[in-house]
This record gives sequence, structure tokens and C-alpha cells, in this order.
Amino acid sequence: MTKMVILFIGGADGKKIEKNDCILDNRHVVPYNPKLLLKYQAHINMEWCNQSTSIKYLFKYINKGYDRITAVIVPAHDDGSPQNENIDEIKQYLDCRYVSPCEACWRIFTFPIHGRSPAVERLFFHLPDEQSVFFRHNDDLESVPTRKT
Repeated sequence: MTKMVILFIGGADGKKIEKNDCILDNRHVVPYNPKLLLKYQAHINMEWCNQSTSIKYLFKYINKGYDRITAVIVPAHDDGSPQNENIDEIKQYLDCRYVSPCEACWRIFTFPIHGRSPAVERLFFHLPDEQSVFFRHNDDLESVPTRKT
């Protein structure tokens, strides 16, 4: 088994060049892996992520869930202004799921939500004289094939 070392090129190493009376260095160059650059012929930004916030960012849209809102119901006076006396804010705030009008109509008319065509259904089948046979470890094996299940 050969050991592989991942090499990242980039970062501030003190190298500078001068171009058009401007001194440039590689402090703002994104680290890259030369092997991946040659294999995929594209720049791939590879960096190590080991913080939970990084993982949450990477998988944000996969684990996002439904659109949600926090709403509050406030009773109003007869003139339309809100009442502000003795309000229990914790009991009034609601954690709700937001459903857009388009999605609501789609669900009301029971249209398919996901494009699974054809739907996969597990079918039980057997070939002639090859039916499934169930037995316990202490059963007499000679009587198992002729037993009615």
C-alpha cells in the first residue's frame, strides 16, 4: 500500500512578482491540489472542514426542511390599534409551516409531489417448483419441502 500525501499550493509564502508597476503576491490565491487540477481540468477549492457550523453550511439545503415562520396573534381594539396590556408573548407566538398558494393547490388536488415514475413496488414472485420455504433450525429437513405452509 502506498502512502499518499495531499499537497495544497497557495497561501502567503513571501513570493512576490511585479507586473505593470504593481507588486503581487499569493496571499489571496485559493489553495488547490495539482493532482485534482490535472484530473478534472478545473480549479477545485479544497479545504478541511471540521467544525459543526461548516457541516451545517455544506448540508444546509439537504436538511433545511419546510419553510417556516414565527407568527404572533395580537387582539386589536375596535379602532384597529393593537392592545398592549397584559400580553403573554410566549403563549401568543406560533411556530408555523409556510405553504405557498401554489403548493397548497397542488396538495389539495393531490397531484404528485415528487417525480417518481414509475413508482417502485416490491413484488413477491417465485419460479416453478422454487417456492420460498421457511423452517426452524430444529425442524426435520426431510419433511420441510412437503410440509404445507
